[in-house]
Amino acid sequence: MKDLAVYIPVYNDAAYLPAVIEALSGLDPNRTEIVAVNDGSTDNTPRLLDEWAAKSPHVRVIHQRNMGRSGARNTALEAVTGRYVWACDGDDKPQAAGAMKALDLALSKNLDALFCRFAYGGIAGDVPQPFDSAGSPLARVWNKWDVLMPAALLRRDVIAANNLRFDRSLERSEDVDFVWRRS
Repeated sequence: MKDLAVYIPVYNDAAYLPAVIEALSGLDPNRTEIVAVNDGSTDNTPRLLDEWAAKSPHVRVIHQRNMGRSGARNTALEAVTGRYVWACDGDDKPQAAGAMKALDLALSKNLDALFCRFAYGGIAGDVPQPFDSAGSPLARVWNKWDVLMPAALLRRDVIAANNLRFDRSLERSEDVDFVWRRS
């Protein structure tokens, strides 16, 4: 099992994917798995994802009919195997160095969840702020809006034990809803 599972729900994000792929290339492939879920894209997204996976053994691509962002996230959650889970949307600007720092902190303290300083498009490159389920994070998290999935590392076994899934009826803020239910 790898330490970190990064999942990417993608729908018609071909214009942004090269930057996402480049940014995620900074993750250690020996410690990281990447699962990209193509959610029925009609642009060049499927080709770009398949080319990426062909060059990178730690990258897997799942193609499915369009099920919406929550459906793609749920497909990814079923596929990932890493100890911690980190979401990256297809139009994000992920910070690999920040994610690896967050991962090392989460592992060293065996945290259930780690909410990091959010920079538009993902975890900021500076030192994340730890939190575990024994604390009461909701006021701090909600007030700073860092409940977005690209700013959180969550332990996969906690997600599985609580059978957490994204609500497919939500078109927006499904990540906020997911984190609230996880907390």
